[in-house]
Amino acid sequence: MILARKEGHKEKENFKGQGLEAEKGVLQKASSSAEEKIGNAKQEIENKIVDVRKALEAQVASFSEELAEKILGRSIQ
Repeated sequence: MILARKEGHKEKENFKGQGLEAEKGVLQKASSSAEEKIGNAKQEIENKIVDVRKALEAQVASFSEELAEKILGRSIQ
């Protein structure tokens, strides 16, 4: 009877250890996937920021000229 309990306890601990290892693997995989997705999202945001800055820089000269014409009340050549 005591031997059966010891074996049962050993088997229980073995399963527990296997479960913990499996859990670590799943969590590590999920963490890696999440980090990759976050990295991709950050890169996409950076790319959009660069595009928007380029678009705004192209419009600055035009806006400046329009503003100067409105302030001065005449056309600027």
